[in-house]
Amino acid sequence: GEAVVVATVAGTALRGGAFRGAPGSLPMAARGGPETWLFRMAMLSACVAAVGSIGAAAMVWTGIPLSLVADALRHLVTVGTLTPMVVGMGFRLIPVIEGSPLPWPRLRGVAFWMLLGGVLTRTGEVLGDYGLEAVLPLVPLSGVLVWIALACLGANVLGAICHRRAV
Repeated sequence: GEAVVVATVAGTALRGGAFRGAPGSLPMAARGGPETWLFRMAMLSACVAAVGSIGAAAMVWTGIPLSLVADALRHLVTVGTLTPMVVGMGFRLIPVIEGSPLPWPRLRGVAFWMLLGGVLTRTGEVLGDYGLEAVLPLVPLSGVLVWIALACLGANVLGAICHRRAV
């Protein structure tokens, strides 16, 4: 089921012009800035999750237990794909909706690095199944990193709202 969802999201992004742009503009994946880093991370996570889901289906079919693989794939879809899309779109929409620039634009980069750390620590738990148990104590850190990224977006939303009311 997850493979179908990921394939649908990837197909929609491709059909919607993720890699092509309107005449005279860059495609979404070729633009710069931290929001674009977030969108690229989301697209890469979706692709890895789709390939991983196919591999996981093959594992189940051959009788190999999934163990932590299924959990890592689930988190690639949620933490690696959906959350960066929400955060990236949030940063892009704040100036449009509130009519003022981002109060703390550098928090976009902080959000990216926190989400990247969250994705890597959460999906890296799979390595624990294959002999690298040293990774497992880092897994709970992933939630904290993702919450910090969401707090970066939330701070900018509140700052933009307060700036608008003050003007």
